[in-house]
Amino acid sequence: MKLIVVGASHGGTEAVQTAIEQYPDSTIVWYEQANFRQMMGWSVEKLVAYRKKLTAQGVTLVDETRVVRLLAATHQLVIQAKEPATPQTVAYDKLILSPGSQARQLTVTGATLPGIVSLRGKGDLMWLREQARQNAQLQRIVVVGAGYIGLGAAEIFAQAHKTVTLIDVNEQPLHGYLDAEIAAPIAQTLRNHGIKLAMGQRVQRLLGEQHVTAVETDTATYAADLVVVAIGAVPQTQWLADTLALTSNGSVVTDAYQRTNLTDVLAIGDATQVNDGPTQQRITIALAGNARQQARNAVANLQLPTTPLAPTNGTSALPVFEYKLATTGLSEQRAHRLNRPIVAVTWTQPVTMNTDATVTTKLCYDPNTFEILGAQLVSTVDVTANINLVSVAIQAHFTIQQLATADFFFQPVFSTPTSFLKATAIAAVKQANQYRPA
Repeated sequence: MKLIVVGASHGGTEAVQTAIEQYPDSTIVWYEQANFRQMMGWSVEKLVAYRKKLTAQGVTLVDETRVVRLLAATHQLVIQAKEPATPQTVAYDKLILSPGSQARQLTVTGATLPGIVSLRGKGDLMWLREQARQNAQLQRIVVVGAGYIGLGAAEIFAQAHKTVTLIDVNEQPLHGYLDAEIAAPIAQTLRNHGIKLAMGQRVQRLLGEQHVTAVETDTATYAADLVVVAIGAVPQTQWLADTLALTSNGSVVTDAYQRTNLTDVLAIGDATQVNDGPTQQRITIALAGNARQQARNAVANLQLPTTPLAPTNGTSALPVFEYKLATTGLSEQRAHRLNRPIVAVTWTQPVTMNTDATVTTKLCYDPNTFEILGAQLVSTVDVTANINLVSVAIQAHFTIQQLATADFFFQPVFSTPTSFLKATAIAAVKQANQYRPA
């Protein structure tokens, strides 16, 4: 079997590694349009060693080569390398597409001025770090978008002692992930580190002639030597529009087995949608963990559809200066936007008996069934791995009563007599007037 994998981000990488394990006798060709070494931030020596290992496993890595067309009827792809310039046609038996996404662009006046950059991946953040350290001309930085990537960019420049303004159309940072009370300490630490928050503001235009000089919102104007745009992403699927079924936002339509509408063509990663666990809606959740699970399932389903993808809860975590936060499932804000009934309780307590550091946990649940729908937590201590337990609880349709009576260990060095997750669930049960001691 000849398997072609398109894309070398998380999904593509996991697909190749899984295919090596499950189909050791297959021929695998792996295409990536970017420079693989630069994308990964590797040394030349590390790339050479990696290519040698792949070759021994039957994998050919071809980077700096775009796949420009899918010829489904003949099981072929048209590829375009930098050299030679002439497009070539290659055949496949099975095809896994992981085309990923590209940064969403501002569409206001001045959006194409020099000095405006968009962020999407690791390579972009590495470039930002280099600019923050070495480019003395960049003193006034405006970041548009207060999601994970936007906060990461703002932190990089704040640590380099630049003047940083963070703009977002929502009233708080991380609006798509956190409710207001969990986001509050994050917002405060951003301010404490010198970042000006311009929340609830919409960019109207970008000013400048030969180079961007300022960002004008519906409220104020902010001087800028560099504007960093981090307002989300769109599927990188334009080249597939005439062959694959796509959603209205450009995502590749897949079934539960990652199969597309074309025989022997599967798709994974940010260019696809998944079933959201708490709502059962098909949505885009652009997270590495999702892409890698889709990849494992896609390889398992190459020959026969045996392994459907379980619903996902959008579980993620992020460090922001001294804070560590994590989230899974539904937030109250998102539930209200969906008109979904939801009740929540927020609980703060010490992380262990040996520290004054606290963790604040918010648990969201269905007011009728008491099923757990989501959770958020924030602390200066890294307790983020605990969010995985709540994600499993959501997937298993646990109720707040079940979590409140679950068996958690107690060890003074590691915990309190009642774990913070269990304590939050107990508070939720009391709130629901359903508490019964175990």
